Amino acid sequence: MNKQGFTVHPEVHDCPSQHHPDGKIPLRVRRQPLERTKEGFVIVQRYGELRVGDSVRRALEKKLPKLIRTAVDCRILMLERDQGFVYAETVLQEIDRSRPQFAELARVDEIWIADTASFDTKKEYVDFQRYENASMVESFTFFRGELESMSKNNLPIPREWWPV
Repeated sequence: MNKQGFTVHPEVHDCPSQHHPDGKIPLRVRRQPLERTKEGFVIVQRYGELRVGDSVRRALEKKLPKLIRTAVDCRILMLERDQGFVYAETVLQEIDRSRPQFAELARVDEIWIADTASFDTKKEYVDFQRYENASMVESFTFFRGELESMSKNNLPIPREWWPV
């Protein structure tokens, strides 16, 4: 299947894998079109047993004290998702599970995830995603330093509406 065969919405596909005990592995796949360059690429995310909770707790231990000490009108917690097999939803679930241990989370106004997951070492892609109640409500996608797309409440914002 070529990249145009995938949709922009994540779908799970069972893919052959000689290294997996079942002979296949479920992968979540979606196509990321890039309007400005007419390029696009496929984002592949894998299921598997991970220690996402440990990573999230370490990030909260490191970031929250500094964030809470800072005198600001709006506190934004930004976490990076740099591994394609870790879902943003999983990170958000782990944040919610950690709330009893991190009372400071109640003072965070916005949670953003910088999605830099890529199979390319150049790191030319980043998608900044804001979440509320475990749902993405805003997104800004950049490729090679240029804004490629914006969305609000899972609806694309037409380029002519973008701020200059």
